[in-house]
Amino acid sequence: MNNLKKVVNIFYNKQFMLFILIGGINSIVTIIVSYIYSLLFEEVFSFILGYTTGTFISYILNSYITFKDELGIKKYVKFLISCIPNFITQLIIVWLVVEIFSWHKMIGYILAAAIGMPITFILLKLYVFIKKNE
Repeated sequence: MNNLKKVVNIFYNKQFMLFILIGGINSIVTIIVSYIYSLLFEEVFSFILGYTTGTFISYILNSYITFKDELGIKKYVKFLISCIPNFITQLIIVWLVVEIFSWHKMIGYILAAAIGMPITFILLKLYVFIKKNE
């Protein structure tokens, strides 16, 4: 029961709600940008370009709003590293949805955006935006 309480405390707080809000904004940006890129390139490459754009915006918004921390090159590199598991997961989802299931690319982008948020939040909180008093 104690472990369940720890998990609930990680996700049931203002910081996680802000992360979800910013994640929603970032997801919309990533989806739109990926879709625009897909008018010029194939879907998986377009997703990579859209994800890269969204990740940069996400770093700035999460630094200032969610974690109330300063920007920095070292922190940005750690931010990018913490996004790798999420990126791989989302890339696989886009590939499966578009290439294997032949569903519309927008479904792939939306599903990919919705699945990785909790994992990314934990990685950012424990690896990038570490607060000594937490």
